Amino acid sequence: MADTKTKTRKQHSKSWHVAWRSIFGALDGIIAVLGIIFIVLGFISDYLPKKNSENWTGEATFAANMHMGYRWFGFILLAGAVLILVIYFNVMAHHDEADRERELRRQERMKILAASVPEEPAPEATSPATEVKSSQPQPAEAVPEAKPETK
Repeated sequence: MADTKTKTRKQHSKSWHVAWRSIFGALDGIIAVLGIIFIVLGFISDYLPKKNSENWTGEATFAANMHMGYRWFGFILLAGAVLILVIYFNVMAHHDEADRERELRRQERMKILAASVPEEPAPEATSPATEVKSSQPQPAEAVPEAKPETK
């Protein structure tokens, strides 16, 4: 018989996928929360009754360095978080769909393989003339006794 070697592919670790999904999910959440915090700080600094340079929020210094206020920076962070989330969901859906297709192909291969395996042939009926006697005694068959003919 010829040896047949089956190719084994390296399986992707589910824990690896879970780790990367957790990292990107946490990163996206942090960026979104920072964006919301900056937007809220922008509203607070606009509506405080003091001059913008005397606010405890420090928007004047931030605006001088970044050339935009807290609100605009918060909106940019929030838009970036949404973009990361869309990419994250797209990659996640692609991996899940690939896993489903891989499992479906495997089931189809197994179905074809099961259908191609020949069934065991039924044992052939042996005629009494070619029957091989075994070493174990067989029970005697009940043969009707012939009645003696009386004339």
